[in-house]
Amino acid sequence: MVLKNRSDMTAEELEHAERMFINYFNISGNATESARVAGFLYPDENGYRLKQQFIKSQIINYVDFKSMTLEEQREWLKQFFCNVIANSKVLMRDRINCAKTLAQILKMFTDEVEISDETSNAISKLSYDELMKIAYNQ
Repeated sequence: MVLKNRSDMTAEELEHAERMFINYFNISGNATESARVAGFLYPDENGYRLKQQFIKSQIINYVDFKSMTLEEQREWLKQFFCNVIANSKVLMRDRINCAKTLAQILKMFTDEVEISDETSNAISKLSYDELMKIAYNQ
């Protein structure tokens, strides 16, 4: 890989390098190494600058996240966790933790069931046979 100065990159090259920086920085947390891997000529300077931009964008994304509806937040989190799970550079234990968290968000595990009075009244009116059909998805 040829290291380039930002001013010598085309818009496409710069966008690609910045995306590579963000992806690697998410994994390593090392701005200088991330800038070097992304192909920037002065990784110390560019790593620091890109890290500051990244932090600002994360704050903006957080503000955007807070303004999302609950359904939009769930979809965003689902996409985030799927990206982490699919990333082979992320440690397996972290990928497994993301998978567990994603399963919880999608309510694949039920720790407790809340029954309201309304539900309780409706259930109490069902016959034994109707309850068995519901229990065994028939």
